[in-house]
Amino acid sequence: MPCLVVGIVLVFSGFRMYCAGRKSTALILCSMHIRPYQELAKTMKGQLAGVQTTTLFLDRDSDAPVSIARMNPDMIFTVGQNALETALPLRGRSPLVFTMVLFPRIIGKDIPAGVAGVGMIPSPNRQLLILKSGFHMRRVLLFYNPKVTDFLAERFTAGAPDGLEVEAVPVETDAALIASLGRGLSGADAILLIPDPSILTEQGLRALIRESYADDIPIVAFAPMYLDMGAAVSLSVSPGETARTAVSLALSMADGESRDGGTLHYPPGCDIRISERAAKKLALHVDTTALSKYGDVTWSE
Repeated sequence: MPCLVVGIVLVFSGFRMYCAGRKSTALILCSMHIRPYQELAKTMKGQLAGVQTTTLFLDRDSDAPVSIARMNPDMIFTVGQNALETALPLRGRSPLVFTMVLFPRIIGKDIPAGVAGVGMIPSPNRQLLILKSGFHMRRVLLFYNPKVTDFLAERFTAGAPDGLEVEAVPVETDAALIASLGRGLSGADAILLIPDPSILTEQGLRALIRESYADDIPIVAFAPMYLDMGAAVSLSVSPGETARTAVSLALSMADGESRDGGTLHYPPGCDIRISERAAKKLALHVDTTALSKYGDVTWSE
């Protein structure tokens, strides 16, 4: 974390020189006026001290698309899928950093130069290292829709550290997921959830949780809210981590010194939360010393 903060300060210094003689500008474009988007936009704006920052919401500011071209900001941040799709063709030469986008490949096979993204989850490799080191897992199952999240499943299978096997199981619907669960979980140590609403429906989640407790296999989720539904662990990214990563990327690209454009970046930190009740019920092995190396650890009831 200290390295990232220092990096922001150093890059910010260069950006101020780049914009010497005028006040630098930034636009934060949000898809909707909802609490998670508002919180992230506010946090990013706080990271942009000294930058004239405007925040617009597509569902409240009808002239937002016109404003992008009129403002010609030094950098653009988008929050949500619709905001990205709106800003991308209108950004001109302004560097753009997108956040809170479930399926980044929507912008094309490759992210264009001058555009970078911040992942909604901790990096696949980091998550798997946490499962191996902090929970002593050796084999995890991951269900995904090959028409929707194949790119993400590939990152998990390719990022598996030595000693941990990731089996990615393709299922295109929640019905296919339920059928797959009926055939057993093949001795897995955990079920790892990824953001895929095509299979994580109410019915799909119920089936996953039911099978989890029937076979004593914990579910590892990507957001704390799943702990209330029965997941044993959540590995997530805080708004602060997302904001710091996004601002660092944008300032680097605006300063002309960065080669970070054209890629998806994952925040370095990880919020690790463990359900005490589920951990006890499922006899989950927890190495708190190992986990502390990867992020903050919180226990919940």
